[in-house]
Amino acid sequence: MTEKDPLRARLRSLAAGAPELSAAVSVYGEVLPRVRDADLRAAPIALSLDVAEETLSRGKPLLGDPLPEYDENAAARLLSDLEAALAGAGVGGASSPGLHEALTKYAVRPAFRRWGADAMALFPEGPRWARGGCWVCGDPALLAELRGPAQARYLRCGRCGASWGYPRLACVHCGSEERAARGVLLPEGGPGTARVETCDVCRGYLKTIVTHDPVLPDLLAVVDLETLPLDFLARARGYERYPDLPPSDRSGVR
Repeated sequence: MTEKDPLRARLRSLAAGAPELSAAVSVYGEVLPRVRDADLRAAPIALSLDVAEETLSRGKPLLGDPLPEYDENAAARLLSDLEAALAGAGVGGASSPGLHEALTKYAVRPAFRRWGADAMALFPEGPRWARGGCWVCGDPALLAELRGPAQARYLRCGRCGASWGYPRLACVHCGSEERAARGVLLPEGGPGTARVETCDVCRGYLKTIVTHDPVLPDLLAVVDLETLPLDFLARARGYERYPDLPPSDRSGVR
């Protein structure tokens, strides 16, 4: 680990610029580098391009049940390491059920990142997938990116790191393209590189950033934390990050 480590540098910058997030940054500083550097010896996604395309054409993500093999003992050791690191750092509630559940998910994330990278390599031009749930692991989109001069819209998965194109005007939650129902909330201070896209059909929202290149998978959680004020803004207006919708209304499973 060097002082030029982009993950640690980004966290230091966030802590300096937003002291109110210092406690959360401390937690991320203990968790994210350990998760990034862990090796769970995950088996690759063993799908041919034809089988993968057929799976996606049925509206199913590539990873089903059972998952490809990974070293469960290594995941358990990583979980213990994460809990010990937070306890040693004096993080309040380090042994709470809620935090344990969150860390359990982080402990298998190195395997999902491997599978996400495999899937992206299988579809270098992007998959045929117009749904709001991740085409690799099925998780809901963490955020959207508006990339390059054309501001093409891509969704990003926080669990496996995959990305996929998505219609610019469609709600990521319910799929509605009603222009009158779509809105944008801007952070205090006016337009910047981050905003909130809202939908008055399902009352859902999605954080969106403007970027030239895709955010590195290991930095997605940091970007999510950096834009936390946007979550407060959206919720204050009555929007939900993951609105409770009937399965038939979810854009990720239509």
